[in-house]
Amino acid sequence: MASIQYLNVVCVLFELDRPFSNNFWLNVNDPRVSFNGIVETTNLNPRPDLKGKSLIYIPYYMSRDNPRWSWGDSEFYNEYISALKLIEPNFNETWILRRHVFRDVNAQAVCRVGFSEITPKMRTPIVGLYITDSAQYYPEDRTLSASVRLGSIVAGIVDRDLQESQIPVLL
Repeated sequence: MASIQYLNVVCVLFELDRPFSNNFWLNVNDPRVSFNGIVETTNLNPRPDLKGKSLIYIPYYMSRDNPRWSWGDSEFYNEYISALKLIEPNFNETWILRRHVFRDVNAQAVCRVGFSEITPKMRTPIVGLYITDSAQYYPEDRTLSASVRLGSIVAGIVDRDLQESQIPVLL
């Protein structure tokens, strides 16, 4: 696993008092906008408990040596609010009810030529320890269906190992 290079992510989440768009996933290809997509989760799952409110998240993947990695939350808010106004001219900051910035290291594996040869196995050399990691999605991208598939595969491996008594059962 140490040979796999990963990108980190900064993800800005906005709760809006109304929908931003009609799209679940909006790709952005505008040199004036630093991020390349907006995911409006409530357009896929309307969440009746939110009573018409909308959740959008805007991820930005980068290496740790990118100067943006050390930005403060307010720098991301200011930049992203300006970008949202470019994308949707009717957008207004008064739509924002809550906002959060999340950072995660090693969020996305960088798949280079020969990546399939270094993809980690689910069964580790440590008896009873199994790994599922987004790097194992390869050649797929990160999707919910890929996560479910990985979970099903590793559950099957654990079940077979239990049946073959290859791992101890702790009670």
